Amino acid sequence: MHLKKLISITLGTAILASAAFVPTANAWSIYDSDYGMEWNEQSKTAVTDDMEEYREKDSIDSVVYTIRDDGSAMITSYSAKFWHDPDPNFTVELNIPSEIDGHPVTAIGDGALRESATKISGITLPPTIKEIGNRAIYGRYLKYLKLNDGLEVIKDFAIDCGDELETLVIPESVKYIGSEAISGEALKNITMPSNVEYMGKRIFFGSAYDKDANNRVDGIQYHGQYLIAGIRIGYAEIDNPDPSAPTENKQIHEWEAVGDIEIREGTTLMGVDAFEMSNITSVKLPSTLKSISKLGFYWCKNLNNVVIPGTVKEIGDNAFSWCESLSNLTIEEGVEHIGEAAFFRCNNLKEVTIPKSVTQIDMHAFGWDYVNDYDVRNEDLVIKCYSGTAAEQYAKDNGFKCVLLDTGETIEKGEPTAAADGRFTCEEKGNNCAVKRFKDIQSADGDHNHYGIEFCLDNGIMAGTGADTFNPDDNITRAQFATMFYRFAGSPATSENSKFTDLTQDWYKKPIAWAAANGVLNGTGDTTFSPDDVITREQIAAIFYRYAQSKGLDMSVGDGWDLSKSGYNDSGDIADYALSAMNWCFEKGIMYIHSVNGYEYAIYPKVAPSRADTATMFLKFSYVLNNN
Repeated sequence: MHLKKLISITLGTAILASAAFVPTANAWSIYDSDYGMEWNEQSKTAVTDDMEEYREKDSIDSVVYTIRDDGSAMITSYSAKFWHDPDPNFTVELNIPSEIDGHPVTAIGDGALRESATKISGITLPPTIKEIGNRAIYGRYLKYLKLNDGLEVIKDFAIDCGDELETLVIPESVKYIGSEAISGEALKNITMPSNVEYMGKRIFFGSAYDKDANNRVDGIQYHGQYLIAGIRIGYAEIDNPDPSAPTENKQIHEWEAVGDIEIREGTTLMGVDAFEMSNITSVKLPSTLKSISKLGFYWCKNLNNVVIPGTVKEIGDNAFSWCESLSNLTIEEGVEHIGEAAFFRCNNLKEVTIPKSVTQIDMHAFGWDYVNDYDVRNEDLVIKCYSGTAAEQYAKDNGFKCVLLDTGETIEKGEPTAAADGRFTCEEKGNNCAVKRFKDIQSADGDHNHYGIEFCLDNGIMAGTGADTFNPDDNITRAQFATMFYRFAGSPATSENSKFTDLTQDWYKKPIAWAAANGVLNGTGDTTFSPDDVITREQIAAIFYRYAQSKGLDMSVGDGWDLSKSGYNDSGDIADYALSAMNWCFEKGIMYIHSVNGYEYAIYPKVAPSRADTATMFLKFSYVLNNN
């Protein structure tokens, strides 16, 4: 990314032909031919009264933009530097330019048009815009918003239409609409495109459209062919029967009964977590449905019967996870992709038949549970499928009993392979098993980190601290972690030279130099690394994130993975630099929320993990790298 610059934009009902961009050595510059003077960052404090009045009158203001890696410009902020009119009703109309200094303007960045939003009465986007970022647009007095043909992505909370805007046309080109992407107290007339591929949760939340009961059928909100939001029955508070519960947790919530639901025919797409935590017992899906959204039926604890029609090509991540009562599942021929943890913790699902059409089954889609901070298998699951299919391979990789419908062969359950979840068994290792080598490591049944330790020992990432000790509970220093990560990366050739002046030990100079040179692990100052400081969870998350990014992985996260808004006790403790990394690591299962006293939950960004916990993080990170 290039450095940010300030540029002029033209506001008002007409574009002013007299204002032109002039390249200068300053950070930004505007040349106005009417006044015959240059306005730049250095001279802005010396502006004449006439010049200030002109800029106030014609509303020529400045925006900050960034040049992206593809050479296009993204507007990152807007500042009404010249608005001094005492009239509270003074507003302007904003026309975003299509090009800045030869760079096409393709995006409105996160929060870009919010700072001076109370003065904007209208916004017109140029045909070059492809993306509107998170919380990008807010208009207290917004009367019109013209979205352009060519717009493809509207991110989470992107547009708040304010209190006046009633009508919005979403162009046909839009394929992605994030969670609660469009809101506004007056917004009621919405035109949706016909080929949206992804919808977040409650995309019109808080709008007049959302509040209109006429847009709901049997409690389900629709917009044409799209299911915007499922049943959201209010919950009732009841006394927590646990006498040891903290005072603030004496009340627990119980969802009211709903029963059976039917999604109407013609529906093609449903929003993320549409029916999350609803107390439904069964659902009839339409023959027109193309996909089931991630988290679509998450934690519907009484849902027991589901038939997935063959028109559904993809079952999203965690679509039915934690549906503890689900016992009857039919997946029809035509389904192609079953997402990660799609049926996670569906422990009453003892048997599942998977058709030939399924070509991809992601990690822990069936037959896994979460116990004591670790994923464990449902030993009773039987998978019925066809030989040579993705389902047969999934059964073998995960150690489930498998019945081949075309041959009649039965494959008895075995042990999960590394392809399933990265775990390594040690039955065949004899005295090389970590449990037998190190007296301070518990058995696999007693320590969920056992497999992570095995992984790190097998791959030379970690070693014992003594002949028969591993010290699993010890913390790790920054130098130690840099060395571990260097080994994880394959110990690539590198110089020992670095800018850090506080490196005194030869054993860590090369790993730290490599990590710094590749942008994986930064120093604590311009010339300091602080090798003896313990490393924290958020620092490890940032290292994993940067390395995965350098390998070209998709670093986006799904809805609901902003830990800063999670409500956990220490959600506000995450450093700004580490937030995206923590969000990604938690979504991928590399890190987990920790329970405190069984009721409260914590992220622990500033906590130094143990050697054992770090080993498990490496194992999980390895799985993510190799399976994405």
